[in-house]
Amino acid sequence: MTTFLPKIKFGLRDIDAILNGGIPLSGITEFFGESGSGKTQIAFHLALVTLLPLEMGGVGLKSVYISTGPCITTNRLLQMARRVSQNLSLNVPGEALLDHILVKRVMSYEYFHQTILKDLVRLVKVKDIGSIIIDSVGAIYRTETDYQKRHRDMKEVIDTLKKLSYHHNIAIVTINEVSAAANASNGTAKGSVLPALGPFWSTSMTSQIQVSKSGFEIVDGKCRTLRKMKVIKGPNFKVGEEAKFYVN
Repeated sequence: MTTFLPKIKFGLRDIDAILNGGIPLSGITEFFGESGSGKTQIAFHLALVTLLPLEMGGVGLKSVYISTGPCITTNRLLQMARRVSQNLSLNVPGEALLDHILVKRVMSYEYFHQTILKDLVRLVKVKDIGSIIIDSVGAIYRTETDYQKRHRDMKEVIDTLKKLSYHHNIAIVTINEVSAAANASNGTAKGSVLPALGPFWSTSMTSQIQVSKSGFEIVDGKCRTLRKMKVIKGPNFKVGEEAKFYVN
């Protein structure tokens, strides 16, 4: 018998369409793109939606948000939480939503691995977790210059995250940066970008979605920067299809 698993919906028709209903609670979904493309906004949005009940597009569970950057823009997260509460007429204020997002700041390579391999493994046994979001993986792995060690460590982290996902029905979301394509011999267009961390990391991801800027549009009298999601790979997604959005 096939067990039905809900998905974490974006709440935007075009995006949910190319994702066949949303982010699944199985495997690792990676969003990659250049700086300023909106990756962290996507991460915040998914963390918040995870908390919502099924009828509102969420899964009614807590979210874990792991930040490897120098700071966490909690003011922006609070602003988004208040907007979600207001737009959906929730009975709780935005501040209360943040109580269900477990935020962890990880600044060192060693601490990152302890967090994934030990802390998360313990946490999912005692908390009802619906999503684990890492923002970003590229930032932390850049600090390790021993490439053989990095490869071993990445494999251990990926294996652990996949086990947590499949055993506990948790959506794993990674945010990644990009690197310039070295050449066009592999079919990659000249001047295009690839996910950071190389082929091993990319092939280990269950799904990958590229996020990029896509011009401007006037919305409610204001000039907004359009963003675009494009499905690069994913067994549950519509590969090659795109959807545009803007950050409110």
